[in-house]
Amino acid sequence: MDWENPSLAYDFGLPVDGYESPWSGSQFHFIHDSARMKEADLPRSYAELTQWIMANPGRFTYVAPSGEALQGTHFVKQALYELSGGDEQFLGPWNQELFDREAQALWGLLNSWKPYLWRQGKTYPASENELHQLFANGEVDFTITLATG
Repeated sequence: MDWENPSLAYDFGLPVDGYESPWSGSQFHFIHDSARMKEADLPRSYAELTQWIMANPGRFTYVAPSGEALQGTHFVKQALYELSGGDEQFLGPWNQELFDREAQALWGLLNSWKPYLWRQGKTYPASENELHQLFANGEVDFTITLATG
């Protein structure tokens, strides 16, 4: 085992110290319809996604974060990591002070999107399947998934 590899050495941000290893990993994916959107127009960061959302009102939403719908939680965590400069600072035991400091920008970003989201952010899909259905119906231009491997 390569214990220098963070995907093996940490499980949900905590060091495994050689006692265990995550049984699998997952990769977060945005899905789009190439017939509706050119690859060159795809946002490649949350900053670019913000610009896209504001230029395309009502065409984006994400799964409501919850313990059952990990896609929404991962989506929000990815935004937090981008806004705060990466995930490394969040490895290890929970640090409420760090979270409170870094999450201010996250909440500001997500709240700034609300008027431009699907249904103006008054409701969110409760599951990946609900988001997939909105995408399939052409109501939104992206859906998301976690691919495990």
